[in-house]
Amino acid sequence: MSSIYEQIAKLPPEKRELFELMLMEQGVDLSQMMILPQPRTTNTFPLSFAQQRLWFLDKLQPGSPMYNIPSVLRLRGTLNIQALERSFNEVIRRHEVLRTTFDEQNGQPVQVIAPELNLPVNIVDLTATPADQRDEELNRRAVEESFVPFNLAQGPMLRVTLLKFAQDDFGLLVTMHHIVSDNWSTAVFVHEIMELYRAFVNNQTPHLPPLNVQYADFAVWQRKWLKGKTLENQLTYWREQLRGIPPIIELPLDKPRPAFQTYHGDFKLFRIPDTTAERLRKLSREQDVTLFMTLLAAYFVLLHRYSAQDDICVGSPIANRNRKETESLIGFFVNTLVLRGNLAGNPTFTELLQRVKESTLGAFAHQDLPFEMLVEELQPERDMSHSPLFQVMFVMNNVPVEKLQLPGLELSVVEIENKTAKFDLILNVTEDGDRLSCKLEYNTDLFLDETMDRFISHYLTLLEQVVDQPQAKIGELRLLTDEERQLVTDVWSKPSARYDDARTVVQLFEQQAEQTPEAIALRVAQETVTFKELNLRANRLAHLLIDKGLTRGQIVGVNADRSAEMIVAFLAVLKAGGVYLPLDPDYPLDRLEYMLNDSRAAFLLTKSSLQDKAPQSNAVKILLDDQVAFAEQPAVNPGLDLKGDDTAYVIYTSGSTGQPKGVAVSHYAIANHCLDMAEYYALT
Repeated sequence: MSSIYEQIAKLPPEKRELFELMLMEQGVDLSQMMILPQPRTTNTFPLSFAQQRLWFLDKLQPGSPMYNIPSVLRLRGTLNIQALERSFNEVIRRHEVLRTTFDEQNGQPVQVIAPELNLPVNIVDLTATPADQRDEELNRRAVEESFVPFNLAQGPMLRVTLLKFAQDDFGLLVTMHHIVSDNWSTAVFVHEIMELYRAFVNNQTPHLPPLNVQYADFAVWQRKWLKGKTLENQLTYWREQLRGIPPIIELPLDKPRPAFQTYHGDFKLFRIPDTTAERLRKLSREQDVTLFMTLLAAYFVLLHRYSAQDDICVGSPIANRNRKETESLIGFFVNTLVLRGNLAGNPTFTELLQRVKESTLGAFAHQDLPFEMLVEELQPERDMSHSPLFQVMFVMNNVPVEKLQLPGLELSVVEIENKTAKFDLILNVTEDGDRLSCKLEYNTDLFLDETMDRFISHYLTLLEQVVDQPQAKIGELRLLTDEERQLVTDVWSKPSARYDDARTVVQLFEQQAEQTPEAIALRVAQETVTFKELNLRANRLAHLLIDKGLTRGQIVGVNADRSAEMIVAFLAVLKAGGVYLPLDPDYPLDRLEYMLNDSRAAFLLTKSSLQDKAPQSNAVKILLDDQVAFAEQPAVNPGLDLKGDDTAYVIYTSGSTGQPKGVAVSHYAIANHCLDMAEYYALT
């Protein structure tokens, strides 16, 4: 088949276009057609689909630095600045995309290629900076530079700044816009700069191979073949694969999710121990999967344990360089795949690995559909508080990294503190030889620093568990570190401690509300309630119950659907010294009335919308949505002297006689159950 495509490529442009059109009408896949150079009778070309998305985003948020790609190098030794500047400009001459700007013609975005571009290296004299302050100054300037926006209409899409600290000490800041580059492109860029610099500094002629095609040719080719039946085949796969996905991953957040997505972020660096990394590779070989799949499967397990969701979507970039013509090009080729994890049924880790393998290979086989077209096709319900389809990413960088070597210079990469986060969480793993280095980026408007420390510890612990017992069910894999386990087993669960200091579940909650008042305590659908708000609402209801005459140990029926009001009611009853009795509104009315009367409940809490379903009794009725009554009550903790042995709630189960039987459960039992859940879901 490839020889046919080669023959087609040799046809004159007019005949080739007619022949391609005929093949498309017959449903032939043109994705294997060679990318051919387009006639340069014009300097204006269409955007690739990925470029078009970034162009629209820039229109929505002009001047945003979110898609800047900064690189920082430290250079020590003898630097030939003229050869360096010449090298940058030769790369710009070779790659049209680096002298491209973006315009709008007839309502459509286009890329405009300048015939030439001379880019001066901006040299900043910092020789007055004390030696012990150079690292700090380099980081400060690098962060500052990374936030300088690009003007897509004016260009250029590349900036180079050289910070001179001394005759033999420099910082090199290179920033590109994502619309013309990606991670693979950065490797191409660095390789060519080093080759050119070596040649120029030695007065030699560079020997970089010529580029047969340019990025604009790729954009034309992509738009030519990705339509008709070929496009429909790709769309059909993704429609089925992502049918019914959850709109959001319900990770426990430390702060309320803002109404509009923010990009304030931070990151943490860590490394997977070499022994664990080697065992992960061995496990991958034994299970006939890639290391990427194994690390991703473990990530799915961790997210499952944190969120308690069985259906999780993770975004993952793919180089999308599956054609030889694109391997040596600089440009925005990377595509984002949505990888769906099915963790239902508590599978073993090896069973999950096979599920991940199947879904990953399917996604790779359909990687040509641009993410932006997928979003447009699926039309997910848009919520400005989070990104569509997925909110967490997994990235594995295994692009061969060329050793940084230049004559007369010692080079090192500098990791700058770029405080941004495109998603809620991004786990980035870089494979460098036998080493697995990791970077966890997170949104600081959602997560606290210490929460991310625990997340990393739990991931590393999980990886050790996975290689130790790959046949274990994912619900049995341990997450807690040895220190956390000791805290749970030796401190929290000591029988001798047994809440002698009166730490009932109420007081544990009140302590948490005091420690993390703005952290999210409760999420119901789109509603979020912080610990502070939940505590205040429960306090007001508790005081109302006390004012109405509730005495210690009296039973209070709670007839409410699954809502924030239901949790407020349960907590308020406990705070007021009462015993709550859950009454499901979906139960038959006669069953509810039996439970309420048999328990001799003194109060009944319900909602206005449920009064028709509320059981009849002599209990004092209070409406949970009566905001006027609540507003008059104090918001302070009632502060009753509760004991661990006090009854917290009564639950009715089916009895052998046919009548429900009531079972009393103590505060102590609730607390122990909470500790079990804390260990399972790694809540510390």
